[in-house]
Amino acid sequence: MAYGTVSWHPWFPSVLVVLARYLMIHCKLQQGGTILGLSRAFRHANMSTKVHLCEPSNAPMVKSGIPTKYPAPGEGPISSFETAHPLWSPHLFQGWATDFIPKLLATAKEEGGFQEIEHVASGDAIATSRLLAKSEGISTGISGGGILAAALRYAQCCKKGTTILAILPDTGERYLSTVLFEGIPAEMTEEEVMICNSTPSKPPPSAPSMSGILPADTDSLFDM
Repeated sequence: MAYGTVSWHPWFPSVLVVLARYLMIHCKLQQGGTILGLSRAFRHANMSTKVHLCEPSNAPMVKSGIPTKYPAPGEGPISSFETAHPLWSPHLFQGWATDFIPKLLATAKEEGGFQEIEHVASGDAIATSRLLAKSEGISTGISGGGILAAALRYAQCCKKGTTILAILPDTGERYLSTVLFEGIPAEMTEEEVMICNSTPSKPPPSAPSMSGILPADTDSLFDM
């Protein structure tokens, strides 16, 4: 929801009605557009939903209050900086926090777009991601595990009856070569084979026939 960059669609109110059920929403640092859009939409609708920002515990750039200095217009792309943020350090959250604070997130901070900052350790994020897969069958990446870990921790101390929404921005398949899948064999175990064979399966149905249509006939679809 990039509120402020697109028109106010008729279905936005119905989306906000659903979001109004959530008193707390947890997002990661790199979701600057999501945070900015949600916070502006919440203000537009006079909603009291609070947004919590999550960042790595060993790279507390936003919490530090030290801003990123962006190049002036015409001096280069706003994603290029001569030096890294002084509070940045390497971490395992792929796609979470690069060595600068994104401009959209900086704008969200200036506008009061989030009310709390949560910090998550890499180990807690990985453990939570694995637990989610084992207990709920939901595969998410390290960043998703970090957001959920922060939300679960907050749930232990918030007011009873508070409804929390944790936005998990990605799935786990892109992390197959990372530490998230460390210790998991490439081939199926005997137990996994047994579970697989216990469920009847069949290949998906064939695609609809497209006789007479050649690949060249669809080239114009991409000339936009």
